[in-house]
Amino acid sequence: MDLIIPVFLNLALPRWMMYIFAMTLLSAAMTTLSALLHAMGSAIGHDFFRTLLKRKNDSMLLTKGGIVIGLIASIILAYILPGGIIAKGTALFFGICAAAFLPAYVGALYWPRATRAAVWWSMGGGFCVSMFWMLFMHHSESARIGLCQWLFGRPELISIHPVPFIDPMIIALPISAALLIIVTLCSRKLPHRHIAECFRDIKIREF
Repeated sequence: MDLIIPVFLNLALPRWMMYIFAMTLLSAAMTTLSALLHAMGSAIGHDFFRTLLKRKNDSMLLTKGGIVIGLIASIILAYILPGGIIAKGTALFFGICAAAFLPAYVGALYWPRATRAAVWWSMGGGFCVSMFWMLFMHHSESARIGLCQWLFGRPELISIHPVPFIDPMIIALPISAALLIIVTLCSRKLPHRHIAECFRDIKIREF
């Protein structure tokens, strides 16, 4: 599965075009890899050690150590995980991110009425529903992970078609959006002065 795009390009493009495309793809992969390594280093070195564990060591040294740890873990996972995991993992990651962050992000941009409690409920609900559906309802992940089989003796909780084949994002994203709307309407409205000051600060930073 992971080779379908290279095989298609090799068959569809002329040889000289394939070389140019491979070079551009390699440059894009290098920049992406650099950004991911720096993100892993910052997450491990700053977020985990300095923020969570309250370690006051040198931030640069912790970040470099985090990059090494993330790189080694990535290589190990590349050899352990089965083929096709890149496409599957990317789809799951973006589905969970959409359910957890997209309604809150849209609300923050276009709905000043949205409250902090509603954002927390939306993010938490979207993430939890995504994980529940992935672990116990969606056959593709629940059968492979095996947690539902271990707890309940079946690969998924509901086997009625088409429930086992509905993607987690199809369920989690509407629930996350509904939580944002419902909790906002049930929460106390933010003072108009607070909203005006927030927008003023944003405009000052943009300027």
